[in-house]
Amino acid sequence: MKYDLILKPKTGLERSVATWLRTAARGYDGSISAVMKDLAYGGCESGMVGHLVYYSHGAEYFMRHRKDIAAVIASMVAGYGFKPSEKDGWDSSDPFAFEPANRTYLARRAFEETARILCEQAGWEG
Repeated sequence: MKYDLILKPKTGLERSVATWLRTAARGYDGSISAVMKDLAYGGCESGMVGHLVYYSHGAEYFMRHRKDIAAVIASMVAGYGFKPSEKDGWDSSDPFAFEPANRTYLARRAFEETARILCEQAGWEG
């Protein structure tokens, strides 16, 4: 299958996100751009990223990629002042993300940001 974007992942998290984007693009006739557009619109909460729907799966994903996720979140904080929001599901009583809900929250934010970065590096103009 020919994809409209050539992704160049480097980290484990990036490889995971790139694999998901390519797999999802099969249902979009190879258009990673279309997948990214939908992800940017609905986020992981839309249910389109199946392995990040449930807290148990999201927490597992967080633990598997925690170093990469921490780096992405730190970059988001430094780059544009990202701050977890209770409105979006962050539990402020668990600031260190010991519980599955906050681990999933961070995994989702890092997944979305990583997808955006990979696609922009490949020429996507969202």
